[in-house]
Amino acid sequence: MKKVLIELKQITKKFDDEIAVNNINLQIYENEFLTILGPSGCGKTTTLRMIAGFVKPDSGEIIINDKVVNDLEPYARPVNTVFQRYALFPHLNVIKNISFGLDNRNDDYLLNFFGKEKIYQICEEKYQKVSKYKLHKILKEKIKEEAMRALKAVKLEGYENRKINALSGGQMQRVALARALINRPQILLLDEPMAALDLKLRQDMQYELKDMQKRLGITFIFITHDQEEAMTMSDRIVVMNKGVIQQLGTPKDIYNEPINRFVANFIGESNIFRGVYNGNQQVSFLGNVFNCDNYPFAKNETVDVVIRPEDWDVVPVEKAKILAKVTSSIFKGVHYEICAMIQDLELVIHNYEDVEIGSTIGLNVDPYEIHLMKVEDNE
Repeated sequence: MKKVLIELKQITKKFDDEIAVNNINLQIYENEFLTILGPSGCGKTTTLRMIAGFVKPDSGEIIINDKVVNDLEPYARPVNTVFQRYALFPHLNVIKNISFGLDNRNDDYLLNFFGKEKIYQICEEKYQKVSKYKLHKILKEKIKEEAMRALKAVKLEGYENRKINALSGGQMQRVALARALINRPQILLLDEPMAALDLKLRQDMQYELKDMQKRLGITFIFITHDQEEAMTMSDRIVVMNKGVIQQLGTPKDIYNEPINRFVANFIGESNIFRGVYNGNQQVSFLGNVFNCDNYPFAKNETVDVVIRPEDWDVVPVEKAKILAKVTSSIFKGVHYEICAMIQDLELVIHNYEDVEIGSTIGLNVDPYEIHLMKVEDNE
């Protein structure tokens, strides 16, 4: 059974009269990669900052390692944060940036950090006598060793003497990560750290971050508004909107089984139609009856029907349940993105073969590719 490392209980935060986070509950497990995903202003960064201790909730409890930490300062929490702007020191080289947090700690803190007995033993082996000066010297050597280990973890060996302004964006991001890792946090918070990187570099860093998280065994809480980024890296995804958690689950579950229109539209492209669940694993929409999986809806209940663009089957018109007129076809590298109309409804279809604009195409969909959602009261 997975150990719960962080628990948010009924957390609410307001700024003036605006609710940023609205009564959320969330459990985060040890050694997992959790992504909080949502549009700008949805409350994801506020949630992260409350876990870090930079913002205090108005109500509710933040529990880390079974201890309520609402009143603990950020430095007293087993947490480190990597921000969107890396905030590196331009006057320091790479190794000094990484070791900055430990360089500015006193010897008592460092003795506890590295282990008193271990440091005293090293001092005796090296100098045969323990003194305050010699302990300080050993501690400085240990900081450098720790910084080099963090540098190796982010694959920047050989860069220790580089100036910050001589690094690329991706390299600066890795230095910021190493600076966080040197403090041996149990939890690493990442607030859109790749937003400033170009697409190719972002994709490369996604795989490296996930690999690093697995190797180090640290809980990563990652903030992004990029759905592809979330799908690529996460063990679980929290989808937020207007300060509320809309859905929590694995990337596969959230993509295949979105809980409402917001999630269906935010995670990938979706065709959403209003339909009626007929019971007996059948649903009516677009003027036809389709077989579907079993759903716990009442007979004749109005539902929302979701079909992903890649789930349509383009078939000969005589074998089709749906006929649609093609309005555009754009090559996307792997597939063609086809837009087609049924009366005043537009469909998006992904197909490996091109179709002629203005032509009529036939469409079918397999029962297991049809997902039904409850119609929400506010729709």
